[in-house]
Amino acid sequence: MRGVQGSLLFATLVLSALLSSHAKFIVEHGSLKITNPDSVKGNYDIALANFGVPLYGADLRGVFHYPSGYAMACSDPTNPHGFPDDYHFAKVPGYSTLFLLDRGRCRFTEKVINAELAGADAVLICDNVDEQLITMDAGNDMTTLKYVNNISVPAALLTMRDCAKIKQELFNSHTVVGVIDWSEALPHPDDRVEWEFWSDSNNGCGDKCNSIMSFLKAFHSDVEHLESGGYTKFQPHYLTYHCLDEYLDSRECKEQCLSNGQYCSTDPEDDLDTGYSGRDVVLENLRQLCVFQVANETKRPLLWWDYVSQLTDRCKMSESKFPTERSAECAEGVISAIGMSVDHVRTCMGRPDDSHPLLEKEKLAQMGNTDGRGDVTDRKS
Repeated sequence: MRGVQGSLLFATLVLSALLSSHAKFIVEHGSLKITNPDSVKGNYDIALANFGVPLYGADLRGVFHYPSGYAMACSDPTNPHGFPDDYHFAKVPGYSTLFLLDRGRCRFTEKVINAELAGADAVLICDNVDEQLITMDAGNDMTTLKYVNNISVPAALLTMRDCAKIKQELFNSHTVVGVIDWSEALPHPDDRVEWEFWSDSNNGCGDKCNSIMSFLKAFHSDVEHLESGGYTKFQPHYLTYHCLDEYLDSRECKEQCLSNGQYCSTDPEDDLDTGYSGRDVVLENLRQLCVFQVANETKRPLLWWDYVSQLTDRCKMSESKFPTERSAECAEGVISAIGMSVDHVRTCMGRPDDSHPLLEKEKLAQMGNTDGRGDVTDRKS
């Protein structure tokens, strides 16, 4: 039973490509409140997946179902969808069904789509490691994208210890009732929904980049209404990592980074000898941050959306027009076309190898050091 509380629903895209084994990402938390039985009654922390459909501004009340024998929910030749075709469980009238699954053996997304097909209204996956909560990543291969595009239920991760408590009650044939609450999943201290968009400026990564750019263009008009009406507050973020001290003299660190290895991005072609470099991507990330800053300083915040949309159309890596340190002509042409001062953006960017406050803020935000939230190293199931 969904208790929608009149808030806006957002399909928040978070690009979670792992840039380095040391790159870390903020864990977005939700709340699980178990109301029955008394032995496990209380509030539990959950980590929202970066796929599925979170019910922002809503809650979902349901009973837990642990599919014994199929709790991995992985596809195999016997059960192509993780569960037998005649799989059946008793639904409780007036309550949603919260599938409790085990982590391991297959992709998170595979588990969730299989559980949804079996009748789940939401999926909670039990960690198999005694650790702090992490973000379940969607991955970026074509099989995973197929799953992601068809998932329409919310998904989250529970700690191994919390799951053990719930499972014990279910094994004892007790009905466990819980409420998943997303009303505080997005911060809104001033009655606005604050939302973030994590990406980078690389526009040559194929289907993933195309889907991100399609989202930006499609959502542009909605953002204009939401931002101008004071309903939302938007902040773009750009993924970055830093080189370890022992590798600062390596070719990779020198060609993929700014400021002596402080701000780095992966090589777009994964080939140091051809095409664009990670350094080019970081420079354009910085330019886009400066466009956002100048747009807000001049009280025209939507110019960032104009810029990234036009840049994608006019300055493609595939056409060798993406801006570089040697030539930013295409990007600066877009800046002029949207009515923004090129000089103001240049001043904001400063010199490429100086430490930059905007990039430093991005690095800290990515590590979760700005607001007390946890951080996570990206992992697959």
